[in-house]
Amino acid sequence: MSFFKNIFESKSSKELRNITSNQIEKNDWVDLIFDIVESSKIENEIWTFVCKAKFENLMVGFRLFIIDNIEPGINNDQIDNTKFIQKGLSIIGIGKESDNFIHAISSLYGMQNVQNFTNQKLIYTIFPLNNKVATLEKGKFKFKVFYDDSNEKNLYTEFYINIDLNNKILEFNEKDQDYRENILKAFMQ
Repeated sequence: MSFFKNIFESKSSKELRNITSNQIEKNDWVDLIFDIVESSKIENEIWTFVCKAKFENLMVGFRLFIIDNIEPGINNDQIDNTKFIQKGLSIIGIGKESDNFIHAISSLYGMQNVQNFTNQKLIYTIFPLNNKVATLEKGKFKFKVFYDDSNEKNLYTEFYINIDLNNKILEFNEKDQDYRENILKAFMQ
């Protein structure tokens, strides 16, 4: 693997933003925000980000991989249903910070009986909610994310990932509260 671009910033947990700092008051949605503390472009086509935040004095986080230069999913204010990208995004754990992330979202989602973050790479289908090519270093881009484990566990889920590489921010936003349990279960399987 050759690394085309590498950006690294070390932040202590005191400098990281709070995972819920972009919450709208009196809103039932649990929208999360992370600092992108490390980013690399692999083989000129896939970005990898280490995303971290703090929650109750704990550092939480994960590593995300996403394809770069994704064609727009919206053209002339119309959704282009041919722009879904299977295996366009994946998430893996980064150790204790990912275990802490599981405990944070279980607390925020009001759920119990949590385990540690999975050792598996979670692979997602994405749809670009953009009207221009998503060259990630050139702006803020939004994606709808779909998970279907295609097995008997029935963990289908949807959520949103917004990436603003210039400001080193990643947002993890709920699409529907009904997906909370499956999001959590997928992260723990």
